[in-house]
Amino acid sequence: MQRLTELTDETIVLRPVTTSHVDELTDSVQSSFEALSPWMPWCRSNTGHAEMAEFVRGARRARQIGSEYHFAIHDALGGGFLGMCGITRVQERVKSAELGYWLRSDSNGNGYATKSVRLLASWAFEELSLERIAIIAAVANVASQAVATRAGATREGVSRNGCVIGDGSQSDAVTFSLIRSDLNSGSAKIEPPKQVEGI
Repeated sequence: MQRLTELTDETIVLRPVTTSHVDELTDSVQSSFEALSPWMPWCRSNTGHAEMAEFVRGARRARQIGSEYHFAIHDALGGGFLGMCGITRVQERVKSAELGYWLRSDSNGNGYATKSVRLLASWAFEELSLERIAIIAAVANVASQAVATRAGATREGVSRNGCVIGDGSQSDAVTFSLIRSDLNSGSAKIEPPKQVEGI
């Protein structure tokens, strides 16, 4: 199990999700339902405190066995909750994983998702010894694809029925990837995150 570590670039802070985030998660999902529900199968009109508490418990179990690592995104200055990001589907044998993210609707347009991808990818390459991180977005989710591109990920192609979207149906998916060498690729360079006091 990885030590719980906060990551920051002095604009945002990524904090391992804990039970202290349940209220913020619940409020964010409810207030951003219209934006999240088309893409997130878990985001339902009745998603509330109980569902978010179960998510946090599941995230803790997944972290303990090394399969998933979920972080809450916070504003480094004001401390406000901005959204979530995480490393999932860790495959130690082939040193790969997937990276996902979502933001509160009122946090969009400030580059927080892009910064989160960069911070989390840098941490995952070093701490989890990964060699490839995939970002998968539904073909119609152009906002998520834009985040992946701005973060320096390479668009690899479209997978037919490659993901499940909000209504539970299959959707073609665009796959992007980050590899270690992308950390130093010109304007898309990903700076190593600063690790602050663990929790």
